[in-house]
Amino acid sequence: PVSDAAGQLRSGALELLLGDGESWHACTVILDEDHLWYSLPPSAEGGGVGGGMASVALCDCDKVLEGADKRQFQLVSKSGTMTLRAKSGTEQDAWLLAVVRQAALIKERDILAQAERILANLELKRSSQQCACVESFDRLEGVLSGPQQARQLFLDFACGEHAAATAGGG
Repeated sequence: PVSDAAGQLRSGALELLLGDGESWHACTVILDEDHLWYSLPPSAEGGGVGGGMASVALCDCDKVLEGADKRQFQLVSKSGTMTLRAKSGTEQDAWLLAVVRQAALIKERDILAQAERILANLELKRSSQQCACVESFDRLEGVLSGPQQARQLFLDFACGEHAAATAGGG
C-alpha cells in the first residue's frame, strides 16, 4: 500500500451509522497504517461543535463485511460493529478492499512479530544451555561428564602429553 506524506493510505467522506441504527452522520474517514480514523458527530453538550476523531485499531478488526446496501460496509472489531456508507458502490468496493488489505497486512505483521519473539526466546534458551555446557569444560569433571567429543579430545590431549613426557624423559 502506498501512503501519502501524512501516512494516509486512503481518506475521504463517508457516512457513519449512528447508535440508533437509523441516522447517518457525514464524516471524514482516514485509513492509515494501523487505524481507521473517523470524525465523530457534534456533541449536543458542546454546543454543536465537532465531536473530534475516533479510531478503530486494524489489529482489533475481526472482519470487514459488505452491508445490506451495495454502498455500505461493516467493520467488525473487538469493540463492536461499525457501519459505513459510501456515495457509490464503486467507492464502497475501493474502501472495502483498502481496509481488508491493510487489516490483513497488520495481522500478518503481528503474527510475524510473534513468531520472531518465539524464535528469539528459543535461541536464547539454546544458547544459554550451550554456554553452560562450555563453562563446565573449565573443570575436569565437566569435561568427563560432557559430550563424547569433549571426552575424546581430552583423552587425545592426555595421551599426547603422556607420550611426549615419556619420550622426552625416557
